[in-house]
Formats: sequence, structure tokens, C-alpha cells
Amino acid sequence: MRFSLPFDFNMLFDHCPYIVEIYDVDGLCVYNNQKENYPFYDSNYNILQDNRLDGSEFKEFLLKAFRGESVIVPSKDNYKDLFPWYQPNTFYEISLYPILNAEKKTSFIAINHREKIQTNQEVKFQEEQMRNLEKRIAYSFLSNISHELRTPLNWILGFSELISNEKRIEKIREFNKTISKGGTMLLSLVEKLIEMSCIAKNNIEMRLTTFEINQLLFEIYKLMQNEVTELGKDITIRISSELTEDNESITSDRIKLKQVLLNLVHNSIKFTKEGYIEIGAIMTQENEFLFYVRDTGIGIEKAKQKYIFELFKKAEEENFHEQYGLGLGLSISNNYVRNLGGLIWLESQTGIGTTFRFTIKDMKTEQKAQIQFEIHG
Repeated sequence: MRFSLPFDFNMLFDHCPYIVEIYDVDGLCVYNNQKENYPFYDSNYNILQDNRLDGSEFKEFLLKAFRGESVIVPSKDNYKDLFPWYQPNTFYEISLYPILNAEKKTSFIAINHREKIQTNQEVKFQEEQMRNLEKRIAYSFLSNISHELRTPLNWILGFSELISNEKRIEKIREFNKTISKGGTMLLSLVEKLIEMSCIAKNNIEMRLTTFEINQLLFEIYKLMQNEVTELGKDITIRISSELTEDNESITSDRIKLKQVLLNLVHNSIKFTKEGYIEIGAIMTQENEFLFYVRDTGIGIEKAKQKYIFELFKKAEEENFHEQYGLGLGLSISNNYVRNLGGLIWLESQTGIGTTFRFTIKDMKTEQKAQIQFEIHG
């Protein structure tokens, strides 16, 4: 039985030599031009059910397509677990194309699977290339981490030695403050590494509570104002919220939302010498909560922006760490936002400043599975 679709896909794709599938926004495969040729094809197949996408890189490509982007999926993986009709020992080049409705919103996703014939030599070469890439990334990441660890450790060890030979109370207090700062930095780094480990294992625990957003923003304002004062920077911290008592209440993970905002503001403070940092929140027309952190800092180069949230890509990129830091906080924030049902992005101009924006959903109104509300968002 053919499904009723807004276009005559049968005429377009029935004689196409490649596999073409159409998925609706709920993840249901509503069309496959070669399903008669695949005995394992299921007319009720849903790519979003049974946690099929958990831990799969393909999830990120699918989300981009549902946000209106055309995506070419690298052919390093044949995703046989996602598409049971794939032929064994066969590689596919996969392309994803959004199909928009009259409101310019994605209604369907077209997935083109093009069989790629590879010799054993080509497969072995690709596997070797991937192993070498993984080694380089791991080495770069560990090198950067060791650099991040050395700074607070040197503070702690160096000033502890100075204290042992110092008799002036004022100097001891000054050294002790530096030691405390180094300990705080070290603890923060270790906590982030532990959190990244949990993220990698897909072991993030969500703790939902109902709270007021404006109160949370004020807490962050006070914390960050104190930090700016201690650093002696000429930066103004300000809040701009359009939320009122009628719409500021939300059910979400308060701790993780607070951590995302703190990570973004910390990042802005680090790369802003003077000017302002603004923390804002509004309610969108889609009834999502939109947050932003805007600064007048150094900005981020256009070429670097596309992988600012990708931890291991940044570790691999030459000179990225020296310019912008390792960025564990941004990678963690990206994962937290997705788990809160939203998206995060940035706009930046070198020498002018950067604005990070992200959305989250009110969990008390969301009854669908996580991947579904991410896509519908």
C-alpha cells in the first residue's frame, strides 16, 4: 500500500537505482522506492523507536536535517543497525534532505542511500586512516588536558612552598588565596572530565523540578558579578529578561540549566577584557524558552565556529587550544541543552563579540520521548 504524500514520490523515485526513503517528523518511514527488493523491510519501521539512535552519530545528522539542513553523512559507517535492509559487507553514501511545507517547516526527510562498492584494500585503508585519526585526536586531547592541569597544580605547589618560608601574615593570606583559586580550578576541571565521561557513556541523569527562571538568572548575576570584581576586569554584568510571573515558571533540570548558563558566562568573562556581558531569557512563539549570553569579547573566527561545541574536533585542530581554550564547558553545555530538549548555536564577529543562544522546553508539557521532542523543537 502506498502512503498519501504531498508529492508524487512514486513517479520521481520508483526507477531510481539508489534506495530513497521518506520519513515523517515522527520518525515513521512512509516511503521506500525499493522495499519490494528487501525481505527485511518493515512497513511500520520507525527510526525513533526502541532507542535506535542512542549512542549513534547518525542522530546528529538526522537532527540537522529536521532543522532544515541538507546533510551528507560520511561513509565510514554503514549504519546497518539503523537500516536492517542494508546488505552485509556493503557501504553506503547517505544524503539527507529536508522537505518543507507551506510554513517553511520540515514535514518530511528524504534519505538517499547510494551503494558504494569498495575493494578490501579500500576498506582496510579507510580503517587504518580512522585508527590514525583517533590516535592523533587522543594525543592532542591528552596534551591539552595536561596543560590545563599544570597551571592550577603549579599554583598550589609553588605557593605552598612560598608559605612555608613566609612569616608575614599579609603575604601568607595572599598566597593562600592563590592556592585556593588553583584548587577551585583543579576541582572544576576534574568535575568536567567526569561529566564528559558520563556523557560519553550516555549516563546523564535528569532531575526535574519546577522553578522560576528570573530567580535563577539573578543567582547567576550575583555569582558572575563577584567573579568579575575579583578578576578586576572592567566588565558590566547585566540581565535582560522578558519573562513575567505569568510565564517564568518551568519544569526542567535546574542544576543543568544553571550549569549551561554559568559555562557560557564563564567563557565570556575569559575572553572579554572590557564592555559588558548580558544574560537574557524570552519566550518564543513556539512556547520554548530562549536564553542567550552576549559579550563584547574577542569573538570567534568564522572557520572555527562550526565545531566550537565539538570537543575532539577542537582538540585535533591546530592552534585552537591556544586561542580559545579546550572548551570542556561548551561541549558539556551542548550535551546538556540537547538533553533538555533544545538546541544551542552562536553568532560571532572577530573583535566585536559573541552571542550564544539556546532553547529548552518545559518538560511538564512534553510527553514524548527525548529524541522526538528534540526533533519537533
